[in-house]
Amino acid sequence: MDDHKDYHRRLSWVYYINDDYAGGEISFPRFNITYKPKANELLLFPSNYVYNHSVLPVIEGTRYAVVSWLT
Repeated sequence: MDDHKDYHRRLSWVYYINDDYAGGEISFPRFNITYKPKANELLLFPSNYVYNHSVLPVIEGTRYAVVSWLT
C-alpha cells in the first residue's frame, strides 16, 4: 500500500460519519501511529511529506467519511 502524498495542499481533514466497520484505520507510518476514528470525529493534519498517511483496507462493513483539503 502506497502512502498518500499531498504537496500543494496545506491542511487535510477527514470527517468520520460512522464507526460500525472493521479495518479502515488511518496510519501515519513516520510516527508509528495507526488510529481508528470514532463516528462524528474530525481529524486535521498538515498536508506535507512529514504526515504521509494511508488508510488500511475495510474488512467488514462500509466506512463513510468526508475528506477535503485547504490550499
